[in-house]
Amino acid sequence: MGSAQRLLPFVLSGILYLGAAAVPSPDTGQRDEALRELRLRADSGDGEALYRVAYLTERGYDSIAPDSAAATGLYLRSAETGYLPAQSYAGFLLYQSSEAADRELGLKLMRTAAEKGDAKAANNLGYLLAYPTDTAVAPSYREAQYWLGRAAAEGLPTAQAQLADLLKAGLGSAPDTARAEALYAVAAEKGVGDAQLKLLALKMPEWKQLSSDTLMKLGRRFYTHRAPAVGVELFDIVATRDSLAEALALLGDAFSRVQGVSYDHERSLHYFLTAALRGNPSAQFVIAELLDIFPDSLEGRPEIPEGTPEAIHTAAYWYDLAAQAGITDAAAAARALLTNGKNYSVTGQ
Repeated sequence: MGSAQRLLPFVLSGILYLGAAAVPSPDTGQRDEALRELRLRADSGDGEALYRVAYLTERGYDSIAPDSAAATGLYLRSAETGYLPAQSYAGFLLYQSSEAADRELGLKLMRTAAEKGDAKAANNLGYLLAYPTDTAVAPSYREAQYWLGRAAAEGLPTAQAQLADLLKAGLGSAPDTARAEALYAVAAEKGVGDAQLKLLALKMPEWKQLSSDTLMKLGRRFYTHRAPAVGVELFDIVATRDSLAEALALLGDAFSRVQGVSYDHERSLHYFLTAALRGNPSAQFVIAELLDIFPDSLEGRPEIPEGTPEAIHTAAYWYDLAAQAGITDAAAAARALLTNGKNYSVTGQ
């Protein structure tokens, strides 16, 4: 079974991979020429070029050795040209300084960029006003809400999550859990992992009261929109409460493809097999593919009832069941599981 453990992550995920054509990297001569031109533009006072050279200097690149002090100076030169990203980032860097004058200049630069519409500057400014790095400075939650609100309105997911934190706690205004919930949901669907956990903590008592059908629709939305941890929790409620085959199959998918949970071959196989026995054709196709490569994969499985025909241990048995529901390839199996997802209840025996 050791080799079988490497199969399940790929049964449904293989069709989701979009391989990008290899992009040839420029040769050394081209890279050196591009870098030379960038430096010439920076030397002439081009704000964007200064910012890009500062970025390379901060991290190190090719012939440029990492130098944080030199990078900060370049960011400041770029900021002086009025280049907004530089004003935002240089301000953020300076605000971390132990020198009061640097912090004052950093705050000024961030305000300037934020007032001109830079969403990242507004986000950084809002965060630092809510959580000052200087313990002698009191938070300004109302102003923090204002700037985080501007960044959130521009669609910045970190700002949406941070604004939700303030609204939930009632910092800077009266508590507004409804708005906090909406912001956490948007941020979670944009990939902010912390927002997923906070949304779960906020909504789980209410979600547990919803019908299984509603939970499955809600769970699939989150699961397929970059918030898989939320989807997994909702599927688990349904699987625990109703043993719904669709929920079980999606849990199998989560543990095989590392979606919102850690990889766990045993749990993935348990959920897929249980879902297949309960009639979910996507899970049946997964089991068929597993048996096609590792014929002994189901030997001794406790999920299989006594007296079950021996044919259940063959790939053909499960392929046939899946085909009866129109599932004849991995793409169809994934599509049925992740999109329409019927609630199969009859067993596949």
